[in-house]
Amino acid sequence: MRDSERHPGISIHRIAVGGDIMGALFAIGSVLIFVVGVPLGPWFLLGSILLGTVLAVGLYAEGPYGTLVAGNLARLVAHGKTSALAISR
Repeated sequence: MRDSERHPGISIHRIAVGGDIMGALFAIGSVLIFVVGVPLGPWFLLGSILLGTVLAVGLYAEGPYGTLVAGNLARLVAHGKTSALAISR
């Protein structure tokens, strides 16, 4: 069989998926195929869920304006304790 006679296969970027329930089913199905098909897939899924949860909790704790980091930095500068920010060698 010559290369010109071969079918190119299914190209995933050509599949149109909307933002409705079918799009959600497609996304969930794609994740399940990855988790089942790749030996380390479940560990990647678990790690991404844990990392996403930690990131979400951290961002929620920061608030909309990053008050924890900005507030602590402002207090350090106001009290003249900028040496705490210096990198020790």
